[in-house]
Amino acid sequence: MKRESQKRQDFPSKKLHQQQQHQREMNPQQQQQIQQQFMLAVEQYNQYNNQLQKNADEITSNRQKEATVLAQLNENQIVKNEFDLLSDDSAIFKLIGPVLVKQESFEAKGNVEKRIEYLQKEEQRLKKRNEELEKENGSVYAKMAGIQQWIVKTQQQVAQLQQQQSA
Repeated sequence: MKRESQKRQDFPSKKLHQQQQHQREMNPQQQQQIQQQFMLAVEQYNQYNNQLQKNADEITSNRQKEATVLAQLNENQIVKNEFDLLSDDSAIFKLIGPVLVKQESFEAKGNVEKRIEYLQKEEQRLKKRNEELEKENGSVYAKMAGIQQWIVKTQQQVAQLQQQQSA
């Protein structure tokens, strides 16, 4: 009698175990779906990585331009300071090609002030663009981290399923 009751007790648990094992197994369609999702995630990750590289290149280029602009700005501020030391009737010459051409002091001062104004705006524009790119990079890094987490989680799930299938 005990044997029959043990057999009856074992049967439902074996059937349940078989059902659970079948549910854990991945069918080919699930495997293909996971593989496609994985490939899409890797492709998206690579796109984000390329975007980071482009942004880094642009930031480097902008910093080089900014250094050039700052050098020109300093040079023009020195010229402006020199103009401020001159009297209104002083002779000012402008180099055009190989020739020095006499220029009115108000005209020369105005040109230098306009150049300084332009260079300051250019410097601000480059700084603002770099800030935008760095902010964008932060967002891209966050998206890449999410993809990495999904990949790791998916790999762990697949490994567990494979381990369960082999057991």
